[in-house]
Amino acid sequence: MATLRLMACGTAVAASIFSFDADAADLTNFSWPWSQPDSYYTIPTYDWSGGYVAVMVGYNSTTITHGDLAANMVDRAIPYWKWGDEAKNLAKASAKDMTANAGIYSLHAGFNIMEQRLVYGFELEYGKFSPAMNGSSSFDESRIVDTQTKTNAAGQEIVDKLGITTAMTNKTQILDFGLINGRAGYAYGRFMPYALVGLGVTRVKINAAMNANEYHVVTVDGIYSNELSKPGSPKTAILTKDAYAATVSLGLGFEYALLDNVILRAQYNYMTTGNIKGEGISNNMARGGLALKF
Repeated sequence: MATLRLMACGTAVAASIFSFDADAADLTNFSWPWSQPDSYYTIPTYDWSGGYVAVMVGYNSTTITHGDLAANMVDRAIPYWKWGDEAKNLAKASAKDMTANAGIYSLHAGFNIMEQRLVYGFELEYGKFSPAMNGSSSFDESRIVDTQTKTNAAGQEIVDKLGITTAMTNKTQILDFGLINGRAGYAYGRFMPYALVGLGVTRVKINAAMNANEYHVVTVDGIYSNELSKPGSPKTAILTKDAYAATVSLGLGFEYALLDNVILRAQYNYMTTGNIKGEGISNNMARGGLALKF
């Protein structure tokens, strides 16, 4: 009986050993996912690399700030004015932002490099507004900046209020722009979302005129005096300028390859300029178009 028990135990131990050897063999043949060759992974089915040209059309909304231009025009009208700081503050506060809307079309030419799913490259862009992007504004504001009171020989109270006036008209036309864009995207087969950063110039035309004036309003015992009041003599400054402004563009978009060499694209851009004679311009544009890949 004891002999049978020993034989049963030996058989069980042997079976365990053979089972462990089989499991060890399986572990030896196991490969972790990250150790697989490149061919193990799915490769994009579309090649985004190469050159392309594109045409896009869309809609643009522009905001033009010109408070600093208004203040500069006061200095042009009356240099070294005693009340110049007050007049500049008045003009700057009165110069409300100008807004304009127009269609836009743009031409693009670029080159893409593709590394696995990452797509990056550069692009040249030229854009023009249709109809022309025009912002216009006008204001005519006055402010009392000093009051003097005295009594004349007849015992009448004379109050002399000194005032300043700034009156301005401004028409700014945004003509066109040019950019060099850097783009980076991630390919999902024939679909690719991307982001871009661009640097370039915007061409504008400014037509502005400023009238600045200093006047006196005098009352005698509270009654307006035509004889003592002085309407002043307005001084005028005119600015007509074609200017170029440094421009930065940020954008997001996507492309879809309809055919091997025809690509549908859509893009949003925020574009802003540096200081242009005291003006600043920001654009929000949405566009769609087609690209031809070669």
